[in-house]
Amino acid sequence: IKLDDAAIKIELTGKKVTEHEKYYVQINDIYSTVSALNGALSVSPTSKTSSVLNIGLIGNNTAKGAAILRELVKQYNEMNVNIKNEIAYNTAIFINDRLKEISVELGDAEENVVDFKQKNQITDLSTEAQLFVQQTGENEQKLLEVETQLNVISLIERFVQNPANKFSVIPNIGIADLGLAQIINDYNNKLLVSEVQLKGLGEENPTRIRLTDDINNMRSSISNSLKNVKQTYNISKQDLLKQSSSTKSRVLSVPQQERGLIEKVREQRIKENLFLFLMQKREETNLSIASTANKARIIVSPQEDITPIAPKSNIILLSVLILGFLCPIVIIYLINLFKVQIRSRSELERLSEVPIIGQIGKNEVKDQVVIRSNQSSGIAEMFRSLRNNLNFILKHKSNQTILVTSTASGEGKTFISVNLSMSFALSGKKVLIVGGDIRNPKLRNYVQVSRNKGLSDYLVSDDSWRNYVNDSGLNDNLKVMVAGTIPPNPNELLMEPRLKEFMLQAREEFDFVIFDTAPVGLVSDTYLIDEYVDVTLYIVRENVTPRAAVDFMNMQKSEGKLINMYLVLNDSYLDSSYRYGYGKEYGYDSKSKTR
Repeated sequence: IKLDDAAIKIELTGKKVTEHEKYYVQINDIYSTVSALNGALSVSPTSKTSSVLNIGLIGNNTAKGAAILRELVKQYNEMNVNIKNEIAYNTAIFINDRLKEISVELGDAEENVVDFKQKNQITDLSTEAQLFVQQTGENEQKLLEVETQLNVISLIERFVQNPANKFSVIPNIGIADLGLAQIINDYNNKLLVSEVQLKGLGEENPTRIRLTDDINNMRSSISNSLKNVKQTYNISKQDLLKQSSSTKSRVLSVPQQERGLIEKVREQRIKENLFLFLMQKREETNLSIASTANKARIIVSPQEDITPIAPKSNIILLSVLILGFLCPIVIIYLINLFKVQIRSRSELERLSEVPIIGQIGKNEVKDQVVIRSNQSSGIAEMFRSLRNNLNFILKHKSNQTILVTSTASGEGKTFISVNLSMSFALSGKKVLIVGGDIRNPKLRNYVQVSRNKGLSDYLVSDDSWRNYVNDSGLNDNLKVMVAGTIPPNPNELLMEPRLKEFMLQAREEFDFVIFDTAPVGLVSDTYLIDEYVDVTLYIVRENVTPRAAVDFMNMQKSEGKLINMYLVLNDSYLDSSYRYGYGKEYGYDSKSKTR
């Protein structure tokens, strides 16, 4: 399969192929693939002193992972074999080329000897020539070795000076000079290491430039060393030739033919020795290539059928169970942390030391007076229940005074006061509701009165309190005394003796007198009225009254500042339906969304 400039090679793996099944091949770029494999690969020694490595690969396909690990070891071994054999390969090529040249030169030298003997009809050397050869053998041997070294150095020098071999490994064969041999060996090692590094670097990369300069400098040093060594051998050769010249005078008596034969034979031996030397080196090089072993081997094959390391079902199951227990706890804790208002009756009962006498639901209608004649609703029934509880507490006595207060404004004191008054009025009781909050009166918003004057006006006048009582417009049994004109000194005004006189006389004429007073958490006006009442209703509004106010309520109870104190939870959301009725013919089912 060819894709642009790339190619995909598909090989059989031995796995069974399902017919009519679709197989998908995903092709990624090499860099992202290498990065992913590198991140999933782990290599660690089995111990600090061991040469054995543990290699692991994290993946979702064990067969694929095992194949990648095996291929990784294979490529590692091939790379190391190639690096080790590169010098040997280059040396073998060099030797084979030189053997071809030396074979021709050796053949020519042998033919020259044969031709010389045939031309001069020489069959054997004289005894004198044999003795001369024996005497001069040592000198000739040295000259022969020098000639051999000069030929080897000339071959290497020609190889180095060839531009085509600029970045090739220099053959290091048969060099007697140890210093020159060491320099060439260092250069070859440096070249092989640099070749691996240069493969991934660009032309302008500083590292590539530095490595190239180092290689060029080392190659120049080798060229200079070759010249110096060659010059040294030439000097040795001249000395040996001088010695040979001195001995030639001794062989003047030797026939000219024999001297010519010696020169021919010497040339033949030089070529023969060089040929044998190259043959020996070629065999050594071939043995070196053949004996190169893999640097790494697999001790334990990659395991495919192993237990998955991720995801760990036991840990996940345990985590889910722990989270299942912790999440509700944390959520409840956070809700309680950020929700600072009273949220339910059960919470109020848990925090408060004051008993709860009634619970009023949410009011979803616009009319704030929810108690009417012949009206049946869930919230109306809650007010009737509050009325009955009060009668039980008051032991069904008449001529009672009820005070309604709260911690702060907006908790529904006037709403509770008006509807509780209507509940008593509808039961046939004579009820007077008094606007006791003379700082911020709200009672006029619930009733229809003909005069604006009320409690504050009575306290500063000499008139009878009856002159300030109005019809409520809601029920004939319900009378109203509004707060009246807002005075500049409300607290001092409530300390007037006329207040006590009014309260004592009003409770004699009415079955119930209900005071809608100011919030005790803001002002102290209510305390001036509370000493004349029979029961105090403390209003708490769900999701409005803060939890901190409960401590204030408990303090009022413990210190006895409010007489006969009870709580009423207003604007409450009931957890279940509120049902009341007789059988199937009369009754109602009002859901908890009432107020």
